[in-house]
Amino acid sequence: MENKPITPVESITEAKLTDTASQNSFPPPTESRSKVSSIIVFSVISSIFAIIFYYLEYPLLILTFFVADKIGGGTSFMGLPVELLYAMNIVNLMKIFFIFPFLVFLNFIFFKILSNKFHFPKLNIFLKLIISAAFISFAFWYNPLIKRVEIATAPSKSEVAEKTSNISTWKKYENVKLGFSLEYPEYLKVKEIGNDGDKYVTFTPPGEEHPLFTVEIPEGFHPISAYESRLIEAHDLIEEKDVLVDGITGKMIVRAYLYAKDKTRSNYSIVIVSNGETYEFSGISKDLDNPDKAIFDKVLSTVKFTSKGLNKFEEISNTSDWKTYSNPDSHYSIRYPATWTVDNLKLSSASSVKRLSYTTFKDEEELAYELRIEVSPMSELQNLEKNNDTEKCSDYRQNNLTLNSGKQINYAKCEYYNKYILEFSENDRLFVIYSNRGIINPPIVDNFLSTISLE
Repeated sequence: MENKPITPVESITEAKLTDTASQNSFPPPTESRSKVSSIIVFSVISSIFAIIFYYLEYPLLILTFFVADKIGGGTSFMGLPVELLYAMNIVNLMKIFFIFPFLVFLNFIFFKILSNKFHFPKLNIFLKLIISAAFISFAFWYNPLIKRVEIATAPSKSEVAEKTSNISTWKKYENVKLGFSLEYPEYLKVKEIGNDGDKYVTFTPPGEEHPLFTVEIPEGFHPISAYESRLIEAHDLIEEKDVLVDGITGKMIVRAYLYAKDKTRSNYSIVIVSNGETYEFSGISKDLDNPDKAIFDKVLSTVKFTSKGLNKFEEISNTSDWKTYSNPDSHYSIRYPATWTVDNLKLSSASSVKRLSYTTFKDEEELAYELRIEVSPMSELQNLEKNNDTEKCSDYRQNNLTLNSGKQINYAKCEYYNKYILEFSENDRLFVIYSNRGIINPPIVDNFLSTISLE
């Protein structure tokens, strides 16, 4: 058979056929790996946005709680502020209908930028949607999933009772930075918040959201300010009382609590202790539906402080450097700490209240004390007693304090403040002193009030 020379046209046709055959064959291993690398890169981007999605809940909750609080007016539902329930629902709706699709969109944009820059092969849009949804949905359900695992492996009620009843089997926890130690049932999870636990520590049962016991040092708070703020927050207040913690007298607030999740009823206690620093211990002190959970008093009894410091609840102020204030309108004088400020309000003659003077004394240094002295004629005493119900005040009781002038002070605890009453009938002067809602007789306030005298 005779061999014919190949023409240029035949050469081109053969090259095209060879090229077509190569396109129909399997891609080389390097191209396959590139496709896999695209999936890996897209998955990494998806996981980053999933983490963002997970942590967005906290700032969103704070923001929506703030807005709902302004709208809701501070009422409560099943032991929780109703604004918090609104906030939780709003956050979930925002996450599902706004943030979820927005993060998926950003996911696509970031991958497109990277693929254009580093020449990654493109991925099918449905594959990208599946990967994005998988990672971000996992972030949404991660906490409930962990909770279900913890609940399934949590000790039974009888095991909890056994672990709780015998303190000798409890574990010891010590925090060098906060300067205390305590003992707790071993089934509780310990979580330290802050740098090496220097903010607060929680002790939480497996599968539960709320700790049974918490220790915190509220930074920058004078113990009286901390006590005052907790009293203001306390819904359904049951009692206030003194309590001993490692030999130091602290203040306890007990309030009713109804947990919305399973409607269990309990008494929730907060104990403020001043030992150089201000310590706050809080937890369930009495569980009416599950007594085994009420470990607060037991744990509190095991608290030991590394060293003993100043108890500012019982601090006796040095009055030698106190200043004297004389009121030009009501003609009285009083001594007050040098660090406090004085503001005498100029009264309007058109006011329906027959006040002679209204003066504020404020502790600007520690923000623990603010006292307001209102002086009126004795005829205002009747109106004052009538307002007790409106202001939600207790009946007036006699204070143990005797003034330098020999007068006795009566007091009442009201919803938003304490009220002291001092009568100078012979001079037609009625003194009403308003203080923070907290403690009736801090030593500094006693010293302050005892120096009132008419000029």
